[in-house]
Amino acid sequence: MIETLSNKEIEIIKKAALLVSEIINTAKENLKIGISTLELDEIIFDKIIKLGCEPAFKGYRGYPASSCISIDDELVHGVPKKEKKIKEGQLISIDVGIKYEGFYADAATTVWINSKEFSEK
Repeated sequence: MIETLSNKEIEIIKKAALLVSEIINTAKENLKIGISTLELDEIIFDKIIKLGCEPAFKGYRGYPASSCISIDDELVHGVPKKEKKIKEGQLISIDVGIKYEGFYADAATTVWINSKEFSEK
């Protein structure tokens, strides 16, 4: 059977998508050379909570973080760690999932870290 969503549910899903986009933007704004992926994950967690959401990844099958942060050729779903520091020239992939009013939203982005944009933050 195909389930149809109400207009209200569709609006909640739209809002969840906007919120996860805002969280991704916050992560990108806080990216800088020298920050650890764990520090970035803590910023992401704080933003998720501030927006009235729950982190979708944290606790799922024992996953310890609110986001997945991968560096360069690391497989997707990299676990944020204190010792994993962002360096110039790296490709950083950030994946965030949230639960908002019973619905899930997920988005990811990849950013190239160059000294011109990221060293003076």
